[in-house]
Amino acid sequence: MRNITLLASCIAIALVATQCKKDDNNNPPAASDPDKDLYNDANASGYAYYKNSNALLPASSASGNFHGNFIRVRFNAKAQSALGSDGKLPSGGSFPEGSVIVKEVYETSDPASLKLWTVMKKTTNGNSANGYNWAEYKADGSVVYAVTLKGASCTGCHTAAGNRDMIRLFEQFP
Repeated sequence: MRNITLLASCIAIALVATQCKKDDNNNPPAASDPDKDLYNDANASGYAYYKNSNALLPASSASGNFHGNFIRVRFNAKAQSALGSDGKLPSGGSFPEGSVIVKEVYETSDPASLKLWTVMKKTTNGNSANGYNWAEYKADGSVVYAVTLKGASCTGCHTAAGNRDMIRLFEQFP
């Protein structure tokens, strides 16, 4: 009898937990979309540009001119907390979990020519590679390079000598 009571209690708790997770229309929660989630992270407020300057930087082959001709990089508040007074990640330093780094890619030096966002988020979830989720989005938010690809086309460059926690910006634009 004790086992039946225990089993009934467990079932009741499971049913209550399931009901609590449903939305207002009695639907279970939607599965997470890692691309949408990362895009939303990159589109949130609280970002600061590299060295607190919103100037567009000329892209070099090392900084990714295969995407466009000019870049601008911004960091969310978590990432900013790891930057030194010079606006750079100290040599040997690393970004905390939840840091988001967004490279805005432009065709020309005109800020209206935004072409692409390349986004990295420091995390160890199932889609991470080298400690980050990697993705690219068009200016309209559509996915160019999916998080589920795990940075396969990104990590080759980002692991090159001189990187600081997978970021090349600090050595390329001192």
